[in-house]
Amino acid sequence: MMEENLQPNASPEAIPWTIGDVGKATLLTLVATIVILGLIIALLVLIVASGSDWVLESWFILTIAGIPLYATMVLAIWLFSVRKYRCGWRALGFRPTDAKGVMLGLAVVLMGIAVSALYDWILTQTGADSPSSLPSEFVGTWYNWAILGLFAVVVAPAVEELFFRGFMLPGINKRYGYSWGVFISALLFALAHLQPGSLVPIFILGLLLAWLYNKTKSIWPCIFAHFVYNSIALVFMIISY
Repeated sequence: MMEENLQPNASPEAIPWTIGDVGKATLLTLVATIVILGLIIALLVLIVASGSDWVLESWFILTIAGIPLYATMVLAIWLFSVRKYRCGWRALGFRPTDAKGVMLGLAVVLMGIAVSALYDWILTQTGADSPSSLPSEFVGTWYNWAILGLFAVVVAPAVEELFFRGFMLPGINKRYGYSWGVFISALLFALAHLQPGSLVPIFILGLLLAWLYNKTKSIWPCIFAHFVYNSIALVFMIISY
């Protein structure tokens, strides 16, 4: 069986899926994103056209967009790796880690926060708005914060790490090598967040997380680092609101 050949310390090149599978999964996710955004826009148009005073609140938008999008990402991974090659989820990085992996994860968090803080400071010096700030529509009520926290702290770290580090990164590594794998996966990770103002710090965070995965061969330190980073970012947003 394929799964039996994937030892805990197996290199990314040992994975069975190809760059073609990564491309198909990425395309499926992109199509889902376009469809979801289209449906939200159509709903907004219908509300305006009907003359209704009902407001499409941010928690509702996050829910109807976030659930199907993240579900599609998991489905895409399953279709083009686990199901196609019968390799099991272990091949996607669900391997044991140790204290060293946790410490490296914390180091990634500290470096990511330092980069983000430096980027915010540079923007402040130039008179630009901080990319860490949120529109008032997305905060202000406990349920907006609750939904935002659920997706940012729980769902995003698990699903995004599984997609970009556990699935995409090894697939690109296998075809183009370590350096291109780190660069391309980090770039797509940054672009996927649809935040032009935060492209640079998210890209650098993607580089750090890709390095962490290649270093530990486990998805758990990446999920942990992503969870801690987003948790700290959310706390700062709440404090600064």
